[in-house]
Amino acid sequence: MHELNEKLCVISRVVVHPKYRTMGLGTKLVKDTLALAGTECVEMAAVMAKYNPFAEKAGMRKIAEQSPPKEAVQVTKVLEQLGFNTQQLGSSTYILSKLKNLDEESIDVIKQEFIRNKHTRFLKSFSYHLPFGTKEAYEHAILSASLDKLAGLVRICGFLMQTKVYLFWRKDERSLTSLPQNRSNCRASCLQALHPRNPTQTYLDLVHDTFQRLHSTLLKEASY
Repeated sequence: MHELNEKLCVISRVVVHPKYRTMGLGTKLVKDTLALAGTECVEMAAVMAKYNPFAEKAGMRKIAEQSPPKEAVQVTKVLEQLGFNTQQLGSSTYILSKLKNLDEESIDVIKQEFIRNKHTRFLKSFSYHLPFGTKEAYEHAILSASLDKLAGLVRICGFLMQTKVYLFWRKDERSLTSLPQNRSNCRASCLQALHPRNPTQTYLDLVHDTFQRLHSTLLKEASY
């Protein structure tokens, strides 16, 4: 882990005031950050990068796109049928206003859809002391949820519906020319790119595999 942190850092978010957008400031911020990062590699996952390639203009390489999870897609379909504008699912005020105008039967339809589609992010919203909640506690919490709590869950669904772009940068970009476009393999390949002279990458592969196993274990525990 120490070696990984020495070689790789993350750009979590790039924010430009609306007054100063469309001026190329996002590209400049990323470009200057890459030069000052102090690590051999930099990665970033961004929603806006799908619509505005500011990071690619700064020198980062687009590796893959993460499509919305099927659970969020199913819930969103039901919300659309009930008259929700999916483009406004990021607004708590809008969501709460729509929920207040629905009858109890429609509210129950939404709750049942969330129960059928147990995405880990939905479960976590009702369990702050655990990585993921349990199915039983989740179902009980959904059925007894207030409109405010349900609005928060709908907002999370809207967030999950955003397509994220994964970008990667390395000082020597030549080593990234053969990176796969398959999302499941791109992360491991990016880690291997840290040391192109050592294709086995024993240590970093071990770190990656450990995280993968831990994540799988947590998902299995959440299903009980």
